[in-house]
Amino acid sequence: MRFSVSQSALSRALLVVMKGMATNSTLPILSGIYIHAEEGTLEFQSTNLTISIRHRIAANVEEPGSVVVSGKMLSNIVKTLPDSAITFESVEHMVSITAEKSTFHLNTLDPRDFPEFPTFALESSIELPSDLLSTMVERVYKVVSKDTSRPILSGILINVEDNLIRLVATDSYRLVVCDTNVETSTLEGVFQMIIPGNVFHDVLTLPSDSQTILIGSTDSQVVFVFGNTTYISRKIEGNFPNYKQLLPESCETSVKMDLTDFSAALKRVSVIAVSN
Repeated sequence: MRFSVSQSALSRALLVVMKGMATNSTLPILSGIYIHAEEGTLEFQSTNLTISIRHRIAANVEEPGSVVVSGKMLSNIVKTLPDSAITFESVEHMVSITAEKSTFHLNTLDPRDFPEFPTFALESSIELPSDLLSTMVERVYKVVSKDTSRPILSGILINVEDNLIRLVATDSYRLVVCDTNVETSTLEGVFQMIIPGNVFHDVLTLPSDSQTILIGSTDSQVVFVFGNTTYISRKIEGNFPNYKQLLPESCETSVKMDLTDFSAALKRVSVIAVSN
């Protein structure tokens, strides 16, 4: 295997797939990144057996092939290299990485031992604006529960119906409901799913040139497709709490104030607030 790719493109690709690597696994292969080179395209894969990520970029491929290298080591090397062409050449169980006057030699793992990327057939899906969805997730993500004994509360409920996107999150003490109107004329019926909160948040922080993101579901998976990236995670099973019964129809007292002034006032008084 032999190919060349720019440092900037490689660095960005690694930022994407590093999110799917296992950090404390007893299986060395899961701490690696699978790289497949063929017909002018590099395909990167990572997995921790719960999350699987695939990302593709263009490259100058001279000899096709596959290799698995340490993700952390490769990322650290690429960060130190100048923004120039980087050449990879794999021979037996070793890969050489060359950029200008620098050359690194890394041991590799057998790509045949790397878990196969999950196949999927979407039962339902919807395509939504990435920036809009990112803003909504940021608003609800802070109240997602960290309690592993109640996994349903670690998820974010997404409901799309009649040109309305609704995200809901709760930790049983706090509840956030975020609504936004958006054109969903291609949607037939209702799209509803519980997505792991950390997964939803991570996906929308990954670098992407795509203005939209496709969200789909299978019987056990949640699938995100944006640009040249496919991100698959296990879906949270169960019924989300009936939050609607907690929403009051009206309030006895309501206050309308300037958001900037209110935020500044909270920061001042929080200086002396006691944390339990």
